[in-house]
Amino acid sequence: FFMMTHILSKPTNPAESKSIMYAQFHLQTKIIIIITIALGVLFINTILNEQTTKRHQITHAGTETPTSRALARTVKNDKTPKSAIAVLVPGTDNDPNDLCYALRSLSEYKIVPATTPILVFFEYSFGPERKAFLKKCAKNPIRWNPVKFDFPPDLDPDQFVNEATPFGRIYRMAARLGRGNWGYVQMIRFWNTGVWKHPSVQEFDTLMRIDTDSCFTDFSESLEDMALPGLPSQYDYRAGGPGLGMNIWIKNLYDFTVTYMNMNNITPSNPKLWDFIESSWKKRKTLPVVQTNFEVGRRSFFQRKDVSHWHEAVTEKAPYGVFRFRWGDAQIRVLTAALFGTEDTMLFVKHPGYKHGRGVCAEHFGDATSD
Repeated sequence: FFMMTHILSKPTNPAESKSIMYAQFHLQTKIIIIITIALGVLFINTILNEQTTKRHQITHAGTETPTSRALARTVKNDKTPKSAIAVLVPGTDNDPNDLCYALRSLSEYKIVPATTPILVFFEYSFGPERKAFLKKCAKNPIRWNPVKFDFPPDLDPDQFVNEATPFGRIYRMAARLGRGNWGYVQMIRFWNTGVWKHPSVQEFDTLMRIDTDSCFTDFSESLEDMALPGLPSQYDYRAGGPGLGMNIWIKNLYDFTVTYMNMNNITPSNPKLWDFIESSWKKRKTLPVVQTNFEVGRRSFFQRKDVSHWHEAVTEKAPYGVFRFRWGDAQIRVLTAALFGTEDTMLFVKHPGYKHGRGVCAEHFGDATSD
C-alpha cells in the first residue's frame, strides 16, 4: 500500500515529498493499530470458544474426551474434604441439657469451624421445643436425623432376659437413665454399623463423634486438633488411648475375634497393637479400650468391605454378642484398628481440653443456655 502511494504521489519538490512522507507515516500507524485491535479481538474470541467447549465436554459426559477427563480430575483433586459432628441423643430429658454444654463448647473454644454441620441422631420423637432449646446452644448448623432401632432379622431379644448374661445389668442401667431396655446396646450397634449406613453421612469424608455428656474446656493448637472435625490426610481414625479396660462387657469377645480371623484368613495389619491385645488377654483376662465418646473416623475406612463385614459379624449375626454380652464399642474399636488399620493410619491422641462424664460439663459451664 505504501509503495503504491509512493509511486502515485510522484512528488515534484522536497517540501511536497516531506509532506507525503508524514502522511504515509500516519497512515501506517493507523493501519497497525487497526490490525492489532483486530488480532486482539480474534484472540479473545478464540479463548472464550475454547472455554465454552471445555464446559460443554464436562457437562455432557456422554462424549468423554481427554480434555474433559483432565478437567474432571482437576476438579476432583481440588475438592475440600467435608467433615461433620455426629451425636446420638437418647429420649431422656437430661440428655439435651447435657448436649447443650457440648454444643456451646464447640464454638466457645473454636474447636471446629462455625460452618461444620452437627448431625443429631435421635431415637424417637424429638419435639420442636427440644430442637428449639438445642438451637439456642449451638452456633453451628444442626441437622436432625431420626433413627429407628430394630433388631437383626434372626434375633429374638426376649430370649436373653432370663439368660445368665449381663442383660440384667443392662436393664437396670437403662431403667436408671430413663432409656429403653436395649438403649445402650443399640447405641453400641449404631456407632459400629448403623451410622455408616445412614443417608445423612454419605456426603462427608469424616465424622467426629461426641457423646451428650461431652464438652471442651480449652483450645488446642496442635496440628491434629486444628484439623478437627476432620483428620490429617494420612489417618483413618483418631481416639484417645489405647489403655487397659476392665474385664466386663467382653465375655467371649476375644475368642470370637480369633475364630473370625481364622475363618476369614485375616492377619492383623497392625501387629504391634494386636500384640498388646493378646498380652492383655493372656496376662490379665481383659482387653484394651479407646475413648470412643470422642473419636474421629474416616468414612471410606469404615465402609471398606472387610471392615464393614467384621462389624456386621459383631452386631448383626450370631452369637449377637453386643446384645447378649453387651460387647463394648471401646474394645471393638481397638480390635478393628488392630485387624484392619496400621500403625501409620491410626492416631491415638487425646485432646487436652476434652471432658466427659455426667455433671462434669455442667460444673464448667453453669446454666446450659446462658451466654
